Amino acid sequence: MNTTLRIWSVIMLSMMAGCRHSDTASSLPPDYMQIAQTLSNNCVTCFEEDAHGYLWIGTERGLNRYNGNDFHRYYRTADSLSLTDNHISCLHNDSRGRLWVGSYTGVCYFGEDGAFHRCGVESSSPYVHQILEQPDGTIVLNTGNDLTSFDERAGRFRLLVALSGETLGGNCRIDRQGRIWLTNTAALGRIENGGIVRYDVEPGIAASYMHPNGHLWLFRYDGRIEIFDTETERYTGDYAGIFAADSHLRGHHVAAAFAGYSRSVILVLDDRQLLLFNYRTGELIGQDDPRFPFEVPDDAILTTIHPDRQNNTWIGTSDRGFRVDYNYKRRFNDDSVLSDFFCDKSVVSIAGAPDGTLIVATDHHGIFRYCRRTRRVERLSVAGLAAAPEHAECLFDRNGSLWLRNAGSLMLCQLDGTTIRPVRRIAVPGDLFAMCEGGDGRMWLGGFGGTIHYLRPGESTLQPFKLYDWTFTIASSIIRLKSGEVVVASMLYGLSVIDPADDSVRRIAPFSLTDRFLPTTLHEDNEGLVWIGTRGDGLLRWNPATDEIVRIANPYCSDIAAIAEAPAGTLWVSTLDGLLKYDMAAEYFTSYSAADGIGGTQFNKSCVLRDASGALLFGGTHGLTFFDPSKTDIRRDIDLKIEELTIDNNIQQPGRSRSLDRSLLHTPQVNVYPRHGNIGFSFAALDFSEYPDKRYFYKLEGYDTEWIDSRGGRWANYSLLPSGDYTFRVRLMDKDGTSQIAEASVPVHVRVPFYAHPFLLWCLYPLLLMLGIGIPWMLWRRGERSRIEAAHEKRVNDMNMSFFSNISHEFRTPLTMIVGPVRMLQQACDDPEQAALLKIVRRNIDRMLRLVNLLMDFNKLEQDALRLKVRRADLVSQLNEMSDTFIYNARRKQIEFCTSGLEGTLLMLFDTDKIEKIVANLVSNALKFAPPQSGRIELTLDTVSREQAAALFPLPQNMQAMADHYVQIRVADNGPGIPEEFHGQIFRKYFQVDKSTCPNWGTGIGLYFAKRLVELHHGAIRVDNRPTGGAVFTVVLPMDDAAYTAEERMQAEALPQTSAAETFSEVAEPAVAEHREDERQTLLVVDDDAEVANFLQTLLAPHYRIVVRFDGKAALEYLETAQPDLVLSDVVMPGMDGYELCCRIKENIATSHIPVVLVTAKSTVDEQVAGLEHGADAYVVKPFDPIYLQALVKSQLRNRETLRNMLEKATPTEKIDRQMLSARDQQFLDQLYALMEAELSNPELNITRLTEALHISRTKFYYKVKGLAGVNPNVFFKTYKLNRAAELILSGDYTVSEIADMTGFSTQPYFSTCFKRHFGVNPSEYAKTQKEKTRK
Repeated sequence: MNTTLRIWSVIMLSMMAGCRHSDTASSLPPDYMQIAQTLSNNCVTCFEEDAHGYLWIGTERGLNRYNGNDFHRYYRTADSLSLTDNHISCLHNDSRGRLWVGSYTGVCYFGEDGAFHRCGVESSSPYVHQILEQPDGTIVLNTGNDLTSFDERAGRFRLLVALSGETLGGNCRIDRQGRIWLTNTAALGRIENGGIVRYDVEPGIAASYMHPNGHLWLFRYDGRIEIFDTETERYTGDYAGIFAADSHLRGHHVAAAFAGYSRSVILVLDDRQLLLFNYRTGELIGQDDPRFPFEVPDDAILTTIHPDRQNNTWIGTSDRGFRVDYNYKRRFNDDSVLSDFFCDKSVVSIAGAPDGTLIVATDHHGIFRYCRRTRRVERLSVAGLAAAPEHAECLFDRNGSLWLRNAGSLMLCQLDGTTIRPVRRIAVPGDLFAMCEGGDGRMWLGGFGGTIHYLRPGESTLQPFKLYDWTFTIASSIIRLKSGEVVVASMLYGLSVIDPADDSVRRIAPFSLTDRFLPTTLHEDNEGLVWIGTRGDGLLRWNPATDEIVRIANPYCSDIAAIAEAPAGTLWVSTLDGLLKYDMAAEYFTSYSAADGIGGTQFNKSCVLRDASGALLFGGTHGLTFFDPSKTDIRRDIDLKIEELTIDNNIQQPGRSRSLDRSLLHTPQVNVYPRHGNIGFSFAALDFSEYPDKRYFYKLEGYDTEWIDSRGGRWANYSLLPSGDYTFRVRLMDKDGTSQIAEASVPVHVRVPFYAHPFLLWCLYPLLLMLGIGIPWMLWRRGERSRIEAAHEKRVNDMNMSFFSNISHEFRTPLTMIVGPVRMLQQACDDPEQAALLKIVRRNIDRMLRLVNLLMDFNKLEQDALRLKVRRADLVSQLNEMSDTFIYNARRKQIEFCTSGLEGTLLMLFDTDKIEKIVANLVSNALKFAPPQSGRIELTLDTVSREQAAALFPLPQNMQAMADHYVQIRVADNGPGIPEEFHGQIFRKYFQVDKSTCPNWGTGIGLYFAKRLVELHHGAIRVDNRPTGGAVFTVVLPMDDAAYTAEERMQAEALPQTSAAETFSEVAEPAVAEHREDERQTLLVVDDDAEVANFLQTLLAPHYRIVVRFDGKAALEYLETAQPDLVLSDVVMPGMDGYELCCRIKENIATSHIPVVLVTAKSTVDEQVAGLEHGADAYVVKPFDPIYLQALVKSQLRNRETLRNMLEKATPTEKIDRQMLSARDQQFLDQLYALMEAELSNPELNITRLTEALHISRTKFYYKVKGLAGVNPNVFFKTYKLNRAAELILSGDYTVSEIADMTGFSTQPYFSTCFKRHFGVNPSEYAKTQKEKTRK
């Protein structure tokens, strides 16, 4: 009973949503605000941060609020709550949290209601040059002609002092006491009691700057600086010598000064060069100096510089927007000389010389020495060699001598200036890969084989030291422990611990953790624990006291390059994919990538140095990564903001919407009314960085039981919330999702709908029943009366029947969406997915209502009963409102939707309902034909003259006389276009382009309906093909009032309308419980109808991992890189239909084993037979029973699992039921078994030879075997060998040892171990066990 009531509640909500008068105009954002990914204009005039942490950017055209992700653009419009002017001159955030905006024509401030409040100014000039604030909070404007102060009670600026007749109309500065100082090229003054106190100053002032200590800096045209103490009112003479001696200021002067960071001031010279002045050290640094802290844009005119609260530096330009110097990047590679020189040079070794310099060896570029004191890099040559040895390792011994080692040589050297002079050359037996000095002075060397070598002090001959008998190994790393012992890490063998006292060896084998020990580096920490870096097994830790080896779980890269220890118990680990920091106490990894400023991610083996200062240097293919470990953790206080509220996809503006009285930034209560179907919240972390590395989780308390991962998105949507009180919360987490950074929340109140009363629901049941019976009866009566009235009406009725037939296919999909969820809810009313299914019911009932509305309007149009009702409104706002909904549907198919000409306002008479239907039909047509993933749709608005309109259309005389101006609307796509021979017929009723020419056919009434509505609006429409491909529809409508009759200009009645937002609603993702991906099978759903795909995902996601693609081409691209367990595909799709997709899957040897189920509305027996003949494994007709579909999918997957079990036990394919395999799979397995039989005696499977013989790539071969057998090729081959061994044992012709050799096992014990693990008994007992089973 409860389930039935809830279903009827959803239906009633949908009906009321379709019948109510549209009130979305009040909830839309004003036209002075847009959300975009780029600035409103590239000429930046000013920056300012507001109290919430947003960065505001003023430009020559508009104001921008930036949250680190997108820009909220603000413009001046006819709305009094918009900006005073689009040319922004200055910004100021005052102590009360108000953002003041100065422009060329006035000033305003941004309030809590999200609007701009204009203020009057008592000045002879409207231009606002500066906005300042005194310590008591008084706001002061400098207009150039006057100074004014803000009267809070009056809400306007009162005249403070007139500057019109003065020579002080330049820049104003406020000192610590709140006094206002004025400067220009020849004067210095101070405001006092409404007048100006003047001070003696030498003419020639180019710029000024007020230091926080109250000193006024005056920069002169001759390059000098004068410091005026505003408290003592005297010149101090500070810094005069520094500026006079600086070469950058010879012939130049400071044109502007901006506050910097770290006690510095950024100076802009008249030649656009920058200087950084550190007033603590008295040092001037030019932008060409490597120590200059940020990169200056090339060939750009700088307009303003702003350091924000996070110590980022924002640089505005006159034509290139802005650039940012991010503070977080200064953690790494802060020495630009060292970083730039070795950039893109592969650094393979770093050594610290006794004199404090660095010796850096590179691959293919030579060996270099770097002195940090002089910041100079010198190339070192090797005496006697034309070039430095490649891939050399450098090491300074206890005597300060330099050792150079590479794969084939070893030299003891001395540094002589820039020359490395070999003192002794040591002959080596082979390639060397590791070098270490022991406590007794011996130099230990590792290379190929089980024998390493050492060199005693003063000798020139290497002494062998045998570790292992087997030669196939590499001693890849050697270190000396604090105890004096030498540890050697050898590939495939483990660790060898050598006691130098007696050269005894103790071996440590890590084979309980890994069967392929590939060490790359060793490091002993302060506690005496040894850390082992490996290739593929990550980080291992060995305790020499207990010989215990443990693996350290690493969620990032498992290919370790080098290890170093920093203070505070942290390890720094370089890898082949980034840099890791490991907190040994907390057992927690932090990863750093190129986005964090480390320079690159691929590091070289054992290339690390910790210098005397504690800094760490790692070498990689990108060059050097160096840093102070104590300065890498920059704690940033990040503000998390809930920004926008959307209701039914419309942004709610505070004060203009009943749902909000203030901006969400001020945490008001959100009120949701019964008519509101969908609500959404957008949020953003105000963290300005190049690469976002944060994750958002949200939860609606009282509705959601778990936190939901937004997965990169910054929005959350909810539909049909029950009445009650909720709290929407959002959390900002680090990139690992383990540590919370910030949280924000807002209360939500959903009002109780009147229809929720049971009495009303029971009263409405009879009404619904009457409507269900009465409407079909009325349609039948109308048809009967029409046939009786006149014979010529028969043709019209036949066409109407054709119309019903054409849209019957459109009704099938909504019926599937209604029948399926209702049936599921009836059987399991307490199912947790009920909310998602109710949402589907509501959307599809709306969809059916829209089709009925389309039918009603079509009939009215044919009967000449449809009337034009125009009113004066903003056409730009109407099209922008519709564009927001089109964008969502375009993004769903990865189609780019662009608009042009939708700025400002365009007031004219038009019928909003007719315009919406015209544009919706044209855009819907474009969405059908634009190719998914690469499509582009353009919506353009423009005005044309009568002559320009006549050039496009053959306008009749009466139409030419009715208007002088026309509005032109164009909708264009990049699809296949419309054949020219159909241009004259495309607007005919029921006309359809042949589907073989254009596969995306429809009912044949949309364009006819649009043309009739255009003509009803006294306009014209045409279609053309674009030269670059695609179709373009052009509509012209008269703008003049005289074009419409008095009856047409009557006030339109409040008719029920279906908005574009409802027509093109975005399919929400179903709420599905989280599952581990490796525990579920993968289904690929292919359907061009987003509703069908959403329903199938809702139905199947609780049991399987669902991947959705919207056309056959995208599905095949997915199959190139992944292997689903089953494919569910529609038949009728744009481009490649389901039949062709099925054929392509079954013809490809890599995918032919994947079951394909066709789910379609094509229901005839011939169509089902055609699907099976194309290779489909099953055929399901819409509308289908969800339980049947679930059972069918389960059955197909169970059959696949049965086949896998049979393959695990079989050797030849003759033992497998032929009906279980397709012909291609049978052929593939026959060939594979034959090849495996030929390779039976080999220990390892020769994948290369198999793939060449089978004519298949390695990747596809892996996917094929994995898909058929459920295991990778190596495991499958090993299983085959064991099955063959079992057959050979049962034959009784061979011994166990012979069988082990015949089946490719290197030793009999290893064969016995593998055999027992697989069959549960030893080989010698297997035959006896099988005979006993046979007797039983």
